[in-house]
Amino acid sequence: PFVHEPLPLDTPSIRLLRIVPFDEEEIIRCELRHVRMDQAPQYTCLSYVWGAGDATARLLINGQPHNVQKNLFDFLYAASYPIKFLDPKFAQAIWVDALCIDQENPEEKNHQVQQMGNIYSRASKVVAW
Repeated sequence: PFVHEPLPLDTPSIRLLRIVPFDEEEIIRCELRHVRMDQAPQYTCLSYVWGAGDATARLLINGQPHNVQKNLFDFLYAASYPIKFLDPKFAQAIWVDALCIDQENPEEKNHQVQQMGNIYSRASKVVAW
């Protein structure tokens, strides 16, 4: 399964998600990378409803399987077709809390939640789903 690499807490940093092109029949593939906030490319923040219940779907992050809420999976699937968002670079740099924050690491989670105002304000776009 996918495991987050530790995010440095001493330097303002985030993880950004990139959706790797895939065929419709394939599983969604994504790459997650660390970037310093002062060196971050333009990115889009996703604001969305986490969804209710246990409905999940599987995708690959950095080549490793990972389950996500169905609502997030549906967004990533839709975002993989940039024409829908009128921006061909849309799928290149996305910040989404459920994937870009290590939800299993309380220290990182608390640190990143405190930075969310800054993360959202530096985004070139915020998309509601």
